[in-house]
Amino acid sequence: MFERLDEAEKSKMHANKFDEALHRNFRQLDTPPPCHGEAQEVTVHADRGRMLTLRTEDGTKGQLEQVLQKDRLHVEHPIRIRMYEGGQQVGYANLTLEVEKTIDNQTGHAGQIDNIRMRLADFNPHEEKRLPGIGALILERAEQLAHQGRARELYGIVENQEMKSLLNQQRHLFRPGAFGEEHYKTFYFK
Repeated sequence: MFERLDEAEKSKMHANKFDEALHRNFRQLDTPPPCHGEAQEVTVHADRGRMLTLRTEDGTKGQLEQVLQKDRLHVEHPIRIRMYEGGQQVGYANLTLEVEKTIDNQTGHAGQIDNIRMRLADFNPHEEKRLPGIGALILERAEQLAHQGRARELYGIVENQEMKSLLNQQRHLFRPGAFGEEHYKTFYFK
Protein backbone atom coordinates (compact mmCIF):
# COMPACT_ATOMS: atom_id res chain seq x y z
CA MET A 1 0.00 0.00 0.00
CA PHE A 2 2.90 2.31 0.72
CA GLU A 3 4.20 1.93 -2.87
CA ARG A 4 0.81 2.74 -4.37
CA LEU A 5 0.64 5.92 -2.33
CA ASP A 6 4.04 6.98 -3.62
CA GLU A 7 3.01 6.22 -7.20
CA ALA A 8 -0.23 8.16 -6.74
CA GLU A 9 1.66 11.12 -5.28
CA LYS A 10 4.21 10.96 -8.11
CA SER A 11 1.42 10.84 -10.65
CA LYS A 12 -0.31 13.82 -9.02
CA MET A 13 2.96 15.82 -8.94
CA HIS A 14 3.59 14.99 -12.59
CA ALA A 15 0.06 16.08 -13.53
CA ASN A 16 0.49 19.38 -11.63
CA LYS A 17 3.78 20.13 -13.39
CA PHE A 18 2.19 19.29 -16.74
CA ASP A 19 -0.77 21.63 -15.99
CA GLU A 20 1.62 24.43 -15.00
CA ALA A 21 3.68 24.00 -18.18
CA LEU A 22 0.53 23.87 -20.31
CA HIS A 23 -0.82 27.04 -18.69
CA ARG A 24 2.55 28.80 -19.19
CA ASN A 25 2.62 27.77 -22.87
CA PHE A 26 -0.93 29.05 -23.46
CA ARG A 27 0.01 32.37 -21.87
CA GLN A 28 2.98 32.60 -24.23
CA LEU A 29 0.73 31.98 -27.24
CA ASP A 30 -1.41 35.00 -26.36
CA THR A 31 1.38 37.56 -26.87
CA PRO A 32 4.22 37.91 -29.38
CA PRO A 33 7.69 36.90 -28.20
CA PRO A 34 10.12 39.55 -26.91
CA CYS A 35 11.64 41.81 -29.56
CA HIS A 36 15.31 42.14 -30.50
CA GLY A 37 15.53 45.94 -30.38
CA GLU A 38 13.36 49.01 -30.02
CA ALA A 39 9.91 48.06 -31.29
CA GLN A 40 6.61 49.59 -32.34
CA GLU A 41 3.48 47.45 -32.29
CA VAL A 42 0.18 48.19 -33.98
CA THR A 43 -3.00 46.14 -33.88
CA VAL A 44 -4.34 45.47 -37.36
CA HIS A 45 -7.86 44.27 -38.15
CA ALA A 46 -7.61 41.62 -40.86
CA ASP A 47 -10.42 40.13 -42.88
CA ARG A 48 -12.84 37.76 -41.11
CA GLY A 49 -12.52 39.82 -37.91
CA ARG A 50 -9.02 38.66 -37.03
CA MET A 51 -6.82 40.83 -34.83
CA LEU A 52 -3.15 40.83 -35.83
CA THR A 53 -0.13 42.49 -34.27
CA LEU A 54 2.24 44.23 -36.69
CA ARG A 55 5.61 44.73 -35.02
CA THR A 56 8.44 46.84 -36.42
CA GLU A 57 11.82 46.37 -34.74
CA ASP A 58 14.54 49.03 -35.03
CA GLY A 59 12.53 51.14 -37.45
CA THR A 60 11.41 54.12 -35.37
CA LYS A 61 11.59 57.57 -36.92
CA GLY A 62 14.29 58.56 -34.41
CA GLN A 63 16.43 55.54 -35.27
CA LEU A 64 16.14 56.23 -39.00
CA GLU A 65 17.16 59.87 -38.44
CA GLN A 66 20.20 58.70 -36.43
CA VAL A 67 21.25 56.46 -39.30
CA LEU A 68 21.09 59.39 -41.72
CA GLN A 69 23.24 61.53 -39.37
CA LYS A 70 26.08 59.00 -39.01
CA ASP A 71 29.47 60.24 -40.17
CA ARG A 72 30.19 57.29 -42.44
CA LEU A 73 30.31 56.92 -46.21
CA HIS A 74 28.20 53.76 -46.23
CA VAL A 75 25.68 52.77 -43.57
CA GLU A 76 23.39 49.73 -43.47
CA HIS A 77 20.66 49.62 -40.82
CA PRO A 78 18.60 46.41 -40.38
CA ILE A 79 14.86 46.64 -39.70
CA ARG A 80 12.54 43.72 -38.95
CA ILE A 81 8.81 43.53 -39.61
CA ARG A 82 6.88 40.74 -37.90
CA MET A 83 3.17 39.90 -38.08
CA TYR A 84 1.59 37.88 -35.26
CA GLU A 85 -1.79 36.36 -34.62
CA GLY A 86 -1.82 35.85 -30.88
CA GLY A 87 1.69 34.71 -30.15
CA GLN A 88 2.19 32.89 -33.46
CA GLN A 89 4.20 34.54 -36.21
CA VAL A 90 2.19 34.55 -39.44
CA GLY A 91 4.50 36.62 -41.65
CA TYR A 92 7.75 38.58 -41.71
CA ALA A 93 10.16 40.68 -43.73
CA ASN A 94 13.69 41.88 -43.13
CA LEU A 95 14.71 45.27 -44.49
CA THR A 96 17.98 47.14 -44.75
CA LEU A 97 18.20 50.91 -45.03
CA GLU A 98 21.27 51.61 -47.19
CA VAL A 99 22.77 55.11 -47.03
CA GLU A 100 25.59 56.29 -49.32
CA LYS A 101 27.33 59.63 -48.72
CA THR A 102 29.91 61.60 -50.62
CA ILE A 103 33.23 62.50 -49.02
CA ASP A 104 33.73 66.11 -47.95
CA ASN A 105 37.12 67.05 -49.44
CA GLN A 106 37.69 69.84 -46.91
CA THR A 107 37.09 67.79 -43.76
CA GLY A 108 37.74 64.27 -45.01
CA HIS A 109 34.48 63.15 -43.39
CA ALA A 110 31.23 61.94 -44.87
CA GLY A 111 29.48 64.78 -46.60
CA GLN A 112 26.14 65.03 -48.38
CA ILE A 113 23.82 62.08 -48.76
CA ASP A 114 24.26 60.71 -52.26
CA ASN A 115 21.79 57.82 -52.28
CA ILE A 116 19.33 56.11 -49.92
CA ARG A 117 17.65 52.81 -50.72
CA MET A 118 15.66 50.28 -48.73
CA ARG A 119 16.30 46.61 -49.52
CA LEU A 120 13.52 44.10 -48.86
CA ALA A 121 14.89 40.65 -48.03
CA ASP A 122 13.50 37.45 -46.54
CA PHE A 123 9.92 38.43 -47.36
CA ASN A 124 7.59 35.66 -46.22
CA PRO A 125 3.92 36.46 -45.66
CA HIS A 126 2.84 32.81 -44.96
CA GLU A 127 -0.30 33.55 -47.00
CA GLU A 128 -0.85 29.91 -47.82
CA LYS A 129 -1.46 29.17 -44.13
CA ARG A 130 -4.86 30.80 -43.68
CA LEU A 131 -4.60 34.57 -43.70
CA PRO A 132 -4.82 36.19 -47.12
CA GLY A 133 -3.73 39.84 -47.24
CA ILE A 134 -0.83 39.59 -44.80
CA GLY A 135 1.73 40.10 -47.58
CA ALA A 136 0.07 43.36 -48.63
CA LEU A 137 0.07 44.62 -45.01
CA ILE A 138 3.75 43.79 -44.54
CA LEU A 139 4.65 45.34 -47.90
CA GLU A 140 2.68 48.49 -47.06
CA ARG A 141 4.63 48.81 -43.80
CA ALA A 142 7.92 48.31 -45.67
CA GLU A 143 6.94 51.14 -48.04
CA GLN A 144 6.10 53.42 -45.08
CA LEU A 145 9.51 52.72 -43.54
CA ALA A 146 11.27 53.38 -46.86
CA HIS A 147 9.47 56.71 -47.09
CA GLN A 148 10.32 57.62 -43.46
CA GLY A 149 13.95 56.77 -44.12
CA ARG A 150 13.87 59.04 -47.21
CA ALA A 151 14.78 56.12 -49.47
CA ARG A 152 14.46 56.81 -53.17
CA GLU A 153 13.36 53.20 -53.73
CA LEU A 154 12.31 49.98 -52.08
CA TYR A 155 13.86 47.03 -53.91
CA GLY A 156 14.77 43.37 -53.62
CA ILE A 157 15.02 40.02 -55.35
CA VAL A 158 11.87 38.37 -56.69
CA GLU A 159 11.94 34.96 -55.03
CA ASN A 160 8.93 33.23 -56.64
CA GLN A 161 5.87 33.76 -58.81
CA GLU A 162 3.50 34.34 -55.85
CA MET A 163 5.77 37.10 -54.60
CA LYS A 164 5.91 38.65 -58.08
CA SER A 165 2.12 38.64 -58.29
CA LEU A 166 1.80 40.37 -54.91
CA LEU A 167 4.46 42.94 -55.81
CA ASN A 168 2.72 43.61 -59.12
CA GLN A 169 -0.57 44.25 -57.26
CA GLN A 170 1.28 46.77 -55.07
CA ARG A 171 2.55 48.60 -58.20
CA HIS A 172 6.17 47.48 -58.02
CA LEU A 173 8.15 47.41 -61.26
CA PHE A 174 10.65 44.76 -62.35
CA ARG A 175 14.19 44.85 -63.78
CA PRO A 176 17.11 42.46 -64.28
CA GLY A 177 19.44 42.35 -61.28
CA ALA A 178 22.81 40.87 -60.42
CA PHE A 179 21.19 37.88 -58.66
CA GLY A 180 18.04 37.47 -60.76
CA GLU A 181 14.96 39.55 -61.32
CA GLU A 182 14.57 42.53 -58.98
CA HIS A 183 11.44 44.40 -57.98
CA TYR A 184 11.45 48.08 -57.11
CA LYS A 185 9.16 50.96 -56.24
CA THR A 186 10.45 54.51 -56.59
CA PHE A 187 9.65 57.35 -54.19
CA TYR A 188 10.00 61.05 -54.96
CA PHE A 189 10.75 63.78 -52.43
CA LYS A 190 10.57 67.57 -52.70
